[in-house]
Amino acid sequence: MKPFSLVLVSLLCLTLTSCLEKRKETTEIGYTGEARRNAFLASEQLYQSYGVEASSSLHLDEMPWDGTMLIMPGQAITTPSRARQLKTWVENGGHLVYLLHGTGMMRWESEGGQYEEPDLVDHPLLDAYGIRFGELTDNESTTSFDLGNYSGRVLFPISNTFDVTDTDDVDHFMGKDVENALMVSIDSGNGRFTALASAFPMRNRAIAQEDHAAFTLALSELHECYEVLFVYASDLSFWGMLWEAGWMPLLSLLTLLLFWLWKSLPSFGPRLPPATALPRHFSDHLGMTAQFLWRHSAPNSLLAPVRRRLVKHYQSSTGRALPGFNDPELHAYLAERSGLALDRVHEAMLGEPKKDANQFTRLIQDITLLETSL
Repeated sequence: MKPFSLVLVSLLCLTLTSCLEKRKETTEIGYTGEARRNAFLASEQLYQSYGVEASSSLHLDEMPWDGTMLIMPGQAITTPSRARQLKTWVENGGHLVYLLHGTGMMRWESEGGQYEEPDLVDHPLLDAYGIRFGELTDNESTTSFDLGNYSGRVLFPISNTFDVTDTDDVDHFMGKDVENALMVSIDSGNGRFTALASAFPMRNRAIAQEDHAAFTLALSELHECYEVLFVYASDLSFWGMLWEAGWMPLLSLLTLLLFWLWKSLPSFGPRLPPATALPRHFSDHLGMTAQFLWRHSAPNSLLAPVRRRLVKHYQSSTGRALPGFNDPELHAYLAERSGLALDRVHEAMLGEPKKDANQFTRLIQDITLLETSL
C-alpha cells in the first residue's frame, strides 16, 4: 500500500472511532430458574421458614386434604362443576384463598411499575358466595390490614374490587368500603373462603415490599392449617377436562373404533419366511443385463458384440485389415459366401430393431448365418 493511502486509511479509522460513544445499559430480564416458572416461590419458601409445609403445583389434579390452605387463581375455576367441588371441600374444613388477578406470567411495565389491566372471566365460585365485582381501581397507595397477630400495610396494583353488599357472612375485610373490598374472608361450614383482589403481595417481585410478607403469613392464621399448596397456573387443559367429564362415552367410542378396525381391515396373510439371497449363474447376470438394455431402448448394445465377433472372424479368415460395419467390400464378400441378398446383409450389419422383437430375432439369425458361412 502506498504511504499516502496508508495515511488516509489511518485518518479515516481515527475519525470513525472518535464518533463512537460507549454507553452501558441495564435490561431487566426477570427471574431465572424455578422462580421464573413459579411466581409464588418466595411465598412458598417463606411459609417453609416458619415451619409450615408448603408446596406448589402447576394444576390441581386431586383435592388436597382438609388441613390445607389452597391458594388458587380464579382463572382455574371457571366451570360450575369445579366451583361446586371446591365449595364442598371448603365446607369440609379446607381454606381456599381465591386470587382474582395477578397469577399469570404478566408483563412488568418499566414506567410506573404497574401490571397491565386484567381481563375478566367467569367466576362461578364468587357467585356461589354472593360476591360481585366492584370498581376497577389503580391503588397507588397502600392499604392497612389487621389480621390476627399481624398488621401493617399492603399494596395492590390495578385490580377489580369486590362488592359484598349481598352477603352478611364476611368476618374479615380489607378495603375502602363493602362495595370496593380488596380482601374478604368468609367462614363457610367447617372451612374458610378468602378472596383477594390481586396476588401481587404474594408474588416473588413484591414479597419484600411493604408488609407483604406479614400479610402472606396472616392468611395462614385465618384458619388452622398444616400445609399450604400453591396452584400457579390454569386448570386442566381441554383434553384433560374432556377426559375428566366424559371418560365413559370416550371409552365406549374407543371400543367401537377398535371393533370396527378389527372387522374392516383386510388380513395380510401369514408371514413369509425371509428371502435368502443365493448366488446366481453367470448366464443369469447376462440375461438380466440384456433385459435391462432392451427395456431402456438400447438394442444396438446387444447387436454390437455379435457384429464385432463377425468382423473379427472375417479378419481371421481372409487375413485382411479389420473393417467397419459399413464396409461395402465386407458386405459383398458376406453376400457371396452366405448366399443372402446384399440388402439383407446390409441390414444385418447396420439395421436397428427399434424394440421390435421379431426384427431383432431376424437380425441375430442373419448375423449367425453370415458367421457360419465364413
